[in-house]
Amino acid sequence: MAKPKTRETIMDFIRKFCADHGYPPSVREIGAAVGLSSPATIHRHIGILEKEGKLRRDPHRQRALTILPQEPLTEPLAEESPKDLAEESSGRLASDDQLATVIDLDTYRHPVREVPLLGQVAAGAGTIAEEHVEEVISLPEELCGSGELFMLKVRGDSMMNAAILDGDYIVARSQPTAEDGDIVVAGINEEEATVKIFHRTGTPKGSTITLTPANESFSPQEFPATEVTVFGKLVSVLRRL
Repeated sequence: MAKPKTRETIMDFIRKFCADHGYPPSVREIGAAVGLSSPATIHRHIGILEKEGKLRRDPHRQRALTILPQEPLTEPLAEESPKDLAEESSGRLASDDQLATVIDLDTYRHPVREVPLLGQVAAGAGTIAEEHVEEVISLPEELCGSGELFMLKVRGDSMMNAAILDGDYIVARSQPTAEDGDIVVAGINEEEATVKIFHRTGTPKGSTITLTPANESFSPQEFPATEVTVFGKLVSVLRRL
């Protein structure tokens, strides 16, 4: 169960971080500051703070937080800087036109995306299992593009000739369909997700799906179309040297 003291600590950290840096902290930075390792737990705390009227998140922007003051403001906002407002907002409540500070990361740096690193994919359901989020990674939008994204760690070398190696991290855009030749994250029945080249095959075309590796040591695999679930299309590969 979420503890009020933990949420107070999170709020204090967000206020100080915004005042010091001019933009809000990432989920990972919040976790490191308050001693929480689960991104899902941090998101739950932030959700409760929203319900309590202390924070507001902008769903259309990455890492955009509005810190809500906790009592009516008496000084004109136009004469105060964002840093001053953040420092003075602790413990006060106000209407929409009296918000203490609105911080948008896009104002200060290139747009970023918060991408969940998943431990596994929900096999057979056509969706990503949110409860298996291991970490949330901040990535430049220029690198990974738009849409709903997720990350997986690659195991094995079946895609080595496509420059996807064992230990790499792949970023995929969530989508239920793919075009021939796309590299996809796909699930077969109840098995773990796999990364392969997608082709519609069979007679009539599309009645079967062929998943082809990018390594001559491995053979293509063909499955009835009803047994294959496309989770997403590969958009980026990340490698630690």
